[in-house]
Amino acid sequence: MGTRATKLRRASAADEIVAEIGVVSAIEASGELFVNLPSHGGPVRAFVLHGALAVASEAIGRSVLVFAVGGAIPVVVGLIDEVVEKPVVGARPEAQRVRDDVVVEAARSITLSCGNASIAALRSGKIVIRGTEITTCSSGTNKIKGATVKIN
Repeated sequence: MGTRATKLRRASAADEIVAEIGVVSAIEASGELFVNLPSHGGPVRAFVLHGALAVASEAIGRSVLVFAVGGAIPVVVGLIDEVVEKPVVGARPEAQRVRDDVVVEAARSITLSCGNASIAALRSGKIVIRGTEITTCSSGTNKIKGATVKIN
């Protein structure tokens, strides 16, 4: 199998450095990466900065940051994560309703917390409820069961 050599040159102060956001369009079996860049109107071959991107099929369709110096072959410098909107302070979150059960599983623990209150479920089966004041309400019987029940 032959080796492909690409001639590189040192950038001069007059070279324009262009940063652009592109989308990975293809990865050839040889490992060559192609990125759709708005400035090029379609896919172009690009180098990948070492460690910036795992060159695998999972990268296809992902947004990447690309630099090019003086019209040279573009270099992918990293993936761009999708922006997650931050909630507006004071805004009421929209409730998510489901028809069936919701199951959340974790290997070690699950903790629900808000301010000074928390509920933790541990792998051992222990459940810890903490708060500055805890109230239980029931329209029927309020049962407390356990091998031993301690109050204060």
